[in-house]
Amino acid sequence: MKLLIVDDSPLARAIIGDLLKKLDFITQIDTARNGKSALDMLQNNSYDLIILDVEMPIMNGLKFLEEKKNIHDTTPTIMLSSLTKEGSEITLKALELGAIDFIPKPTGNQYSFDNIQEELYQKIRNVYNDFILRKKDTNKKSEYVSSVSIYQISRKLSEFEIVLFGSSTGGPRTLVNILKDIPKNFPLPIAIIQHMPEFFTFTLASRLNQIAKLKVFEAEQEEILKPGSIVVAKGNKHLLFERLQDKTFKILLDDSPKIHAVRPSIDKTLENLVNITKGRTIAVILTGMGKDGIESLKLLKKHGGFVIAQDEETSTIFGMNKRAIEENVVDVVLPDYKIADYLTKMNEF
Repeated sequence: MKLLIVDDSPLARAIIGDLLKKLDFITQIDTARNGKSALDMLQNNSYDLIILDVEMPIMNGLKFLEEKKNIHDTTPTIMLSSLTKEGSEITLKALELGAIDFIPKPTGNQYSFDNIQEELYQKIRNVYNDFILRKKDTNKKSEYVSSVSIYQISRKLSEFEIVLFGSSTGGPRTLVNILKDIPKNFPLPIAIIQHMPEFFTFTLASRLNQIAKLKVFEAEQEEILKPGSIVVAKGNKHLLFERLQDKTFKILLDDSPKIHAVRPSIDKTLENLVNITKGRTIAVILTGMGKDGIESLKLLKKHGGFVIAQDEETSTIFGMNKRAIEENVVDVVLPDYKIADYLTKMNEF
């Protein structure tokens, strides 16, 4: 696996490079000090992954992603992002421009990557497994094709009380593709569990609120979720609900331990929803690495719920959704751009 590290700090380039040399499947690491230098290197070299800083002289990370897109380069790119409000806004823009994921970049005078070393390793392993190994067998057709039941709406929206979207890597861009097409008169409230840190979920909710026809907001304690609105789980908090008499939902933020190393967790929220709605929940499992959501999807199916999975072709990482399909808990598999239409037709059926 060949990597390109793009960062204006020689120290950051050296530390990241030394960390990544420990991964036995990485065969080459090149570096560039700004986006322009990186573009020049892409003209004469091919890479399997780019690790990209944002703030750089001459050409910053966002401009690099724009130019990279213009030259039709599809090399997967992971951003180095500061965990601040400003950093979250820039990162979300980078994800919309084609970056597949991000990792927090240490701030201050010392470059201490110790705290994020495992996350860095995991995300690079994920790129290796999903992009590199899969590309080696390009002639093999995927066994996870979109279900023929795209055109066979078997359940009515009136059977359910809430829709839950669960996503991780690649989720922000996928959520934009889906939510922009959900109509203003959609009759069920919607909850989103996106694996993201604090600051980032607020920025995501604000961005989705700009493109969606429904109101989108970040979860706050004891706010009410009702039809016509969408709640995004708050970073570093599990999202729970209390079902009210009028079939609206009171939001409860939960500090209990992480599940599958994440908080918010799809499993935590979906198990709660299964219990309080008696299974009258639609779950939509989207792109992302890991297995969050799988156990609660099994529980949901036992209680008569309905599950939609994003297909492989439109997934950045075919992970959580692939596991759900393999566990036979999915009712229909759809590309992201057909999910809103399917949900809408469930209301018409």
